[in-house]
Amino acid sequence: MNDIAQVAQANIDFIRGQILELKNNGFVMADVARETNIKESRLSQFLAGTYAGKNQPIADALAAWLDNRTVERESLPDMPEFVLTPTIQDIWSAFQYAQLTRSIAVIQGNPGLSKTTAKEEFARTRPNVWTFKVSRSCARVTGCLYEIALASGIKEPKAYRPDVLFRQVRDHLTGKKGLLIIDEADGLGYDALEELRILQEDAGIGLVLIGNHRVYERLTGNHSRDVDFARLFSRIAKRVVIETATTADVDAVADAWHLPDDVRPVIQWIGRQAGALRMVFFVLRLAMTQAMARRVPLTRAHVLAALKELGCEYKEKKA
Repeated sequence: MNDIAQVAQANIDFIRGQILELKNNGFVMADVARETNIKESRLSQFLAGTYAGKNQPIADALAAWLDNRTVERESLPDMPEFVLTPTIQDIWSAFQYAQLTRSIAVIQGNPGLSKTTAKEEFARTRPNVWTFKVSRSCARVTGCLYEIALASGIKEPKAYRPDVLFRQVRDHLTGKKGLLIIDEADGLGYDALEELRILQEDAGIGLVLIGNHRVYERLTGNHSRDVDFARLFSRIAKRVVIETATTADVDAVADAWHLPDDVRPVIQWIGRQAGALRMVFFVLRLAMTQAMARRVPLTRAHVLAALKELGCEYKEKKA
């Protein structure tokens, strides 16, 4: 083996040793395989030193993964995974009401106000709560039913036909007293909304439609409340309208981040802009990253710099 080959082998052995150390400390190798796009069996052979193929590409992929992991741990802030705000509590109350009464609720509001965050955390912590996000590929009846089938745990839908999917999903959900939450439901057409209404009634589940203000327009025929839409809007049992982030919402975020007092007025101002709480999190994450890079505590200057980098300038309220 020449010098170049020896160096390459030493590098492979070094990477193998780092991954084995993680494994010995309880790191799940299935996660490593998935995040590096390496087959689990191939990774296992590589770690055992028995892989007969080219080891260098595997070592390179693992080295890149290790580098990303190091940067994430040392350079990115440890953000609160979830912040319970008063608005999220209001949304959860609507979720629970729809589930317990087996009715339809609508959550409508501007972007960045925690609607999706509330949905994800509620579904994560409650049994028999199924959710999916509408996209153009599933905005029609068949695509919508197919996504519901997958979200509710049907691993192999019988056919990509609306009649077959409807019966399979209905039978699967009946008796579970669950809740179906559909995000960005403003992308659904009349036919899909009608199918959801019938599914909700026949299966005896709660249904929540989340979206911008157009979601309610879809259900009411652009507020006409025409008789053709009566079967839809007359079944709305609860409606939550969220226009802006509240002061208490932003205070909850500031408390979770342990922000200094002079930063809080800036964060409150950001919370009143377009993007609201989403923008607050983006600014805080970027500001904290910059502070960590300098190994100093987060300051107002970091927040203002991050805000400017994201294309917005703080306009301080004059006394």
